[in-house]
Amino acid sequence: MRLWTFHTRHPQLVRFRRARAPVGCIAGYLKAVHAEGVARGYAFDAGKIARGDRGETIAATRGQLAYEFSCLLDKLRH
Repeated sequence: MRLWTFHTRHPQLVRFRRARAPVGCIAGYLKAVHAEGVARGYAFDAGKIARGDRGETIAATRGQLAYEFSCLLDKLRH
């Protein structure tokens, strides 16, 4: 599997695609990431985040959180 194929089929992106308003959901997610970054002193350009409604929230199962945590640990190991 090519790297770009893996990233386009990442479970988080699949959940965004299934939302009624995918761009709004992604924008809401990025706004939360931006707020956390600002709180930590990072300088992110919020102007690049799409404007508009946040869209619906997307539930994450415990299994999804465990999977993403495992991916994070793998990245940190490398």
